[in-house]
Amino acid sequence: MNTEYLEKFFRNLLLGENNELKNRYCHIKYNEKVAINAQKSSDIILNYLKEHDSINNSTAREITGLTAPAVRKIFKKLEADGIIVGSGENKNRTYSLNK
Repeated sequence: MNTEYLEKFFRNLLLGENNELKNRYCHIKYNEKVAINAQKSSDIILNYLKEHDSINNSTAREITGLTAPAVRKIFKKLEADGIIVGSGENKNRTYSLNK
């Protein structure tokens, strides 16, 4: 665990501040580029959906260069945020923009 996370934790606890605490910040070698790349990949997927009716995991992997689990994680977040809607099961699952 890095000291920056601990400092934010105790500032929240003792001083009533509202610093953002996430598990990924606990890692000693946390790299903010990972979070930025996930956002860029989400944007790539959303731009694709603006031009096409739907997208599946395979196509998303091709256009983003991410692994299947990473793409599923992005789809889950976008779906939870109400931005996209999924249909179908497992390998036949596709996603489209929520209208």
